[in-house]
Amino acid sequence: MYPKNDHSRGTKFSLKFFRVVWEQDDVAPQLVLRVNRQLPKATQRNRVKRIVREFFRRHESDLKKGRWVFIAKRSAEEAANQELFLDLEKTLAKVDH
Repeated sequence: MYPKNDHSRGTKFSLKFFRVVWEQDDVAPQLVLRVNRQLPKATQRNRVKRIVREFFRRHESDLKKGRWVFIAKRSAEEAANQELFLDLEKTLAKVDH
């Protein structure tokens, strides 16, 4: 088990609406999702979580093995669902396959 907030290891990069940390491991891709109260309404936080989970479900076979940490930025609050999904798809290009 990893320490709760230790994201010091791994490859880090920023997208428009998310910060992403990928920690290489020999296990199947694991999703860690952090959407804090920077997004003030629970409905907004839940919407962002649903979109990230759907992206992960659709692209799990395309992602490298390891731990994937998605941290939502405040800018995700006003973004449309399609914008969030397109931003997440950039994750596939950021980490070499």
